[in-house]
Amino acid sequence: MSEFQRVPPSSKTSDAHVPQSSRSNSKSSQKDALNQPSMEGLSFPERSDLPLTREQAEAKQSKNQKGEEEYQLVDPSYRASAGQTDPQAIIGIERLIDLVEEVEESYPDDTPAQIVTRIRQLYYSYLGFDELLPNADNTERLNRANIRAGAAQYTERRIVRPQSESQGEFRILGQSGVSQETYDRLTAKADENAQGDNPSPYILLENGEQVDLGHLLLTLDALIHPGSSSPFTDYNVPTIDPASWVADIGISSVWMSYHLMNDRPHPEVKADIESPNVDAYYNASAPEEDLLGNADGFGLFKDWDNSPLSVVLRRYYLGEQGSVQPGQSRRWETFCRLSQFVVSEGNRLVWIADRNQLIQRINNFCDLYFYGKLSAEITMLTGHRRPPRSWSYTGTMLDKFLEYVRRNLINERGENI
Repeated sequence: MSEFQRVPPSSKTSDAHVPQSSRSNSKSSQKDALNQPSMEGLSFPERSDLPLTREQAEAKQSKNQKGEEEYQLVDPSYRASAGQTDPQAIIGIERLIDLVEEVEESYPDDTPAQIVTRIRQLYYSYLGFDELLPNADNTERLNRANIRAGAAQYTERRIVRPQSESQGEFRILGQSGVSQETYDRLTAKADENAQGDNPSPYILLENGEQVDLGHLLLTLDALIHPGSSSPFTDYNVPTIDPASWVADIGISSVWMSYHLMNDRPHPEVKADIESPNVDAYYNASAPEEDLLGNADGFGLFKDWDNSPLSVVLRRYYLGEQGSVQPGQSRRWETFCRLSQFVVSEGNRLVWIADRNQLIQRINNFCDLYFYGKLSAEITMLTGHRRPPRSWSYTGTMLDKFLEYVRRNLINERGENI
């Protein structure tokens, strides 16, 4: 069995909503490193240098005019937060839509759903995600016609499933399939709990909110392609849960319990947390950028009609011409309806979220995440799962999440719910 792991195109990996043994951590012990999957045979395209500052670019303007070299100005729509190390990792929403349009033009044979999968696999892919999303088109047959006319020669080494090349090529964004700028922007890593530790960039919205692009696409892909295989089915974990908010809340619960049991942080924790603290672990696992990405994934899914992804993004975040409001204006109502947190009674919404059922659902994910790779492999081979554990902090973490969602819903609706 392949454990649940992100494989971004950079050589550095980062945390994911996956069984614990599959994530890499620079501070992990040698013993932990031995539990990591072999990366032999995998190669990743090199990132180009970051764009020059405006001053540097202007100093090189004479070379630009002579055609000797092109220097790309930093997009003014970026907004780097404190400690930000990669200015490309914050992408304005209109710029993001332009980047997605280029991907769509570069892979004209892809369906809209395949475009979602292609970009998503830059951040969450390969080991374990094949089992989570077996109904997504995670691979493709190599076809040069997939690459737009006039693109650079398609020569980069591709990531291929080690089991059999006949299963197809890994569906991912080829560095030669799009412009260098687009590739660099979409593979940039935002700062979450450490510099560049997030596998994806953040989207900067017009109201100043930042949305995790990886979470957005993973949630959307899971909703478009429901139905997982073992070990997720063995632990009664539906496809959406490791892909969205349940994983964020569940991981915070596991991390808190682990610290209390072992008197040290979980090896995957990258935030500097010296003592067990509910708020610290909640914020480390469920930052607002992630939660907004999760919620907006539901919003995009509500409007999913097989239009190009760029069109769906524009419709949701910016609205269509003549549209009164974009879909984002109903973000929390849409999320709560699809999550069965609310129902309509006349013109009002009534809160019906079942706390006990949600705790059990999150704890199922916690068991799978905590037991990790070896247990998942045994479960797949024998059909028997490890006994469930008691996760004392799941209810506390869930309450924080539900309060956050409900408060945002009340503000959005302008009425008590």
